[in-house]
Amino acid sequence: MATPDHSYLHKYGLRGLLPRLIESYLRDRTFQVRVVNHLSSPQIESNGVPQGSPLSSTLFLIAINEIFSCIPYPCKPILFVNDLSIHLQSNDPHRAHRILQIIINSISTWLFRNGYRISLFKSNLVIFEKKSPSPPLSQLLTVTDIVKFLGLIFHNRHSWLPHIKAIKAKCLRALNILKYLSRPSSGCNR
Repeated sequence: MATPDHSYLHKYGLRGLLPRLIESYLRDRTFQVRVVNHLSSPQIESNGVPQGSPLSSTLFLIAINEIFSCIPYPCKPILFVNDLSIHLQSNDPHRAHRILQIIINSISTWLFRNGYRISLFKSNLVIFEKKSPSPPLSQLLTVTDIVKFLGLIFHNRHSWLPHIKAIKAKCLRALNILKYLSRPSSGCNR
């Protein structure tokens, strides 16, 4: 994210000294890399927000919020920090494919123009349908049966069984640790 000017921040209702504070926070930032006892020369950070900063999430959301302008009505987007999900309901898979391809091209153009990259490794396409699944229409994205989004595991056949199995396995691992720690012979002492 390039250093925002006051007009960009004014769109979000930020007035007074706060836009100047944010601008000064992002301007003239440098970083160095340390390997053992050697420090690299200072490098200018041309875009992005400092990771781990209390303002990182807020500034990222301000910067990425314009992405909704790339997603027209038939699709419904959900954005949670850096996780974007696009939903489209259609009876015609070919029509849905055309619409999604146009929107994904538009999003990719917007991301590239604003200095962001999309991770194709983390991007998936799930086709939810009750009947037998239709073959993928193209190699647009990796087509999967199961996808995890915001901690929930969704199955393309509307089954919650994979999510329940994952929760059960996670709970059993935690219980096994507690069982081991509670044993008088091998566990923790008082």
